[in-house]
Amino acid sequence: MVLDLFAGAGGFGLGFKLAGYQVACSLEIDQWAAETIQHNHPSTLVIKDDIRHFQTDEDIRAICPFEPDVIVGGPPCQGFSIAGPAQKDPKDPRSSLFQDYARWVGVFRPQIFVMENVKGLLARRNANGERVIDIIRKTFESLDYNVEIWMLNASDYGVPQVRERIFVVGNRLGIDQLLPPPKTHVIKQSKPEHQMILINEVESYPNSRLTVWDAISDLPELAANEGEEEQDFILPPQNSYQEQMRQQQETLYNHVAMQHSSRLVERFKHIKWGESSSDVPAEHRARKRN
Repeated sequence: MVLDLFAGAGGFGLGFKLAGYQVACSLEIDQWAAETIQHNHPSTLVIKDDIRHFQTDEDIRAICPFEPDVIVGGPPCQGFSIAGPAQKDPKDPRSSLFQDYARWVGVFRPQIFVMENVKGLLARRNANGERVIDIIRKTFESLDYNVEIWMLNASDYGVPQVRERIFVVGNRLGIDQLLPPPKTHVIKQSKPEHQMILINEVESYPNSRLTVWDAISDLPELAANEGEEEQDFILPPQNSYQEQMRQQQETLYNHVAMQHSSRLVERFKHIKWGESSSDVPAEHRARKRN
């Protein structure tokens, strides 16, 4: 999981500024993710470790010597996710990692905390049949936080991806109800027959949702098993979003297609716009073994 501790812009000399705050400390168990954070933000204290290794106030304060104003975290969601098998194991240890996150909140008592998870969290229950979201709310309310539950979609905030997530937001500023941030991007209609804006028409509607094509139309086309970890851009930026993302960068990184089998490639060829793999002809569907 990622757990970031933010200090007010005038609080610490470490970290990078983000909306008036600096990330003073970041806890991450994945080696590659930790290295990426450290590379992008060299002034941040990055702790590459398992949050479950810090079970006491002394352990936590020893590893992270800051007094954060905000704590943001995303406990692993495998036990809550609606992806994969329909029935999740309510005893999955990954479903209780929010308690370790809550321990850090209890130790540092920031003014605000934000915990992100999949929307399937709202429907999950523990082994005793209790709603997990109710347990989480009560846990933070017992720490004297006013708690709100937000359902947000990344596409409403300028991200070219439909990604719905739950945000558990708590404050001890005396604010009874924190409202979610207002949407910055919406679906607009471009024609009387109510056809949605597609491709680069977003340039005429700055507050329209960005499409995947807006994000990737400047990338070289790849077939299965093609691509390079580092290569030059072939096309110039096709829109303002791509200009913003490139930031004068001339090297394209990690543009590598997966090594799909020929059978899987044929399956993809039969998936039409708006369809999924379940819509392809029977001979191209996934085979069930045993």
